[in-house]
Amino acid sequence: MIQNIITFGYRNKTLSVILLVIFCFAAVGGLLKIQIDTSYESLISQEDEGWPDYKETVEEFGSDNTTIIYVRDKGLWSPERLRLLEDLVIKIEEFEVVEKVDSLFSITNIRDKEGILESGPLMDIAPEYPEEIDVIKKDAIYSPLVRRNLLAADGTSTAINVTVLQKLNDPKFNLEFYNKLQALLDPLKKDFEEVFQIGPPRLNVAIEKGMFADMTFLTPINLAVLMGAIVLFLRTFWAAAIPAVTSGLSILWTFGFMGYVGIPVTLLTAIVPSLVIVIGSTEDTHMLSSYLHSIAEQKTPDRKKAIMYMVRHVGLPLFITSATTTFGFYTNSMSSIPLIRDFAYASSFAMFINLVATILSVPLLLSMAGPQTSHLKPENEIPTGLMGSIVETLESIGNKYGKWVIIITIGLAAFLGYQSTNVRVSNDPLSYFKSNNQLVIDSDTLADNISGMQIFYLTLEADAPDAFRIPKYLKELERVGQVMHSQNAYDKTISLSDYIALVNREMHEANPENFKVPDTRNEIDEFLLLFQRSELERYVSPDYRKANIVVRHRLSDSEDLNRYLKELRKELTRTLPDEMSFKINGKKFDDQSCCRISVFRASRFSHHANYCNFFNNELFIHFTDGRADIIGTKPDSCGFLLWGYGFVWYTPQPRYCHRSCYCRGHRH
Repeated sequence: MIQNIITFGYRNKTLSVILLVIFCFAAVGGLLKIQIDTSYESLISQEDEGWPDYKETVEEFGSDNTTIIYVRDKGLWSPERLRLLEDLVIKIEEFEVVEKVDSLFSITNIRDKEGILESGPLMDIAPEYPEEIDVIKKDAIYSPLVRRNLLAADGTSTAINVTVLQKLNDPKFNLEFYNKLQALLDPLKKDFEEVFQIGPPRLNVAIEKGMFADMTFLTPINLAVLMGAIVLFLRTFWAAAIPAVTSGLSILWTFGFMGYVGIPVTLLTAIVPSLVIVIGSTEDTHMLSSYLHSIAEQKTPDRKKAIMYMVRHVGLPLFITSATTTFGFYTNSMSSIPLIRDFAYASSFAMFINLVATILSVPLLLSMAGPQTSHLKPENEIPTGLMGSIVETLESIGNKYGKWVIIITIGLAAFLGYQSTNVRVSNDPLSYFKSNNQLVIDSDTLADNISGMQIFYLTLEADAPDAFRIPKYLKELERVGQVMHSQNAYDKTISLSDYIALVNREMHEANPENFKVPDTRNEIDEFLLLFQRSELERYVSPDYRKANIVVRHRLSDSEDLNRYLKELRKELTRTLPDEMSFKINGKKFDDQSCCRISVFRASRFSHHANYCNFFNNELFIHFTDGRADIIGTKPDSCGFLLWGYGFVWYTPQPRYCHRSCYCRGHRH
């Protein structure tokens, strides 16, 4: 039966060609529908226990998807440049997807002026006169709500914080929003020393560009290396083209399939072409080797005999390796993370369809134009040349130093296996780029002069009506802010207590010692009258039961951030009153993202176990001998896991969520 399947292309040449053409035309239709998705959402499982809390927080206090426009110029506070900034803010506010724009034109200014409390917009329109501008500049630098939030401490740089409502499952959103915003910024580059936007849209667009650059560079390189290796070891130029044909067909059909079923090109699915070339070509190489060995044994070259010899020798291994590889990649579909799940479907389909392409094309091509001369030795003879030298050296080492090989291997496996337990888990997107990349430079510039681009929320909830109008609870909110400040990990924290403390200070002749929450509710209620609801909606719920702290930071590596958050959780759990609870929400850390270490590691190893169990059963069915599955899986799988994860620990590279799925696709 296996022989009949593998020789289908040889026995049905016309039908095979027709099928190949039909599949290719059908794939082109799907290829035109394919989408690209490099957003954070593909890293987040909506089945995660933290997702409902995150969604509720965003609905109540606003989106944390913030793009920051950074503008720097020594003459920033000139009438002309302020008018340009005002026009920019007005145009951005007209964007349909924009939820809120925070800028120097929207922030409230509260300050004591000769015993009189002044409260109002820092500037509602761009001022015209230098004297007026000088007063506004001093007020902006003085205000803790503006300094390091919307303005650098030296007053030469400002930020416009644009909060957007991203449409989930819309891969086009980031590129469209980035381009639309960039179209407003490009004309301003001649008027300011430095202007740029930074945030999730730009980050995702940069990842997308880098991803396609890598695809277009690495795919031909992989193909060239493969063909070069075949020419080097099999010593035939024509045969090297066969894996290129099957790989090309498999890649085309896979991307067509992805377009039809709605699987986007992501950071993971982008590597499918390389996987197909490297892993999928294994069958082709074995088939070509068997074919050429048969030709070498024949006195008169006979393609038909060589093809049948090839089928008898590699038919069963061909199906075993294809089945195990397909299932190995498919085990990733058990993950609840969309990024990994999409990769599972795309890669497993690619491995399966590669088998189909091999069956339809390889025997067909060999029967029509297969090599009739071979530079290989017959299979029962010792190889010569480079391959012969390699084989002879390895055999010599194994025969003479077999015990030492085993001892060294076990020692390395034990060492790397132990070190694999120390692998760091991270979902840091900035680490995808080199330190000299403009995106990384701009991120550092923003963090150094104003505050980092990363945002998360810490929400406190009290079991009391109007809780955060009451001094007791508002002081707890203030204390939490002080605890966070003492960690020296975050660039800026803003909460309702900061607004109240600012008013209290200015009511006491700007005495710094009075920058604190007052002791009476009457004072708090009076101070709250100075603010409109739109100014506080991000910091307190309408019923004042919940208060939200907006945190800006530069810790893009979730491993570092989680370390500080662990300390913070421990402290808040210990010190908050029983009637108060807290939640930390954001897209970048463990309990709301794909990288919860304990669950993450457990799921990865359970997938590996499922794969090995499947392979064990398949080998036992074929060979009816338990020793076959031990030889076939244990050294290879254990070695790959221990050496692979151990090496990741030994290098400075953290282990990202998407690296966990590579292990189950390797060949046996």
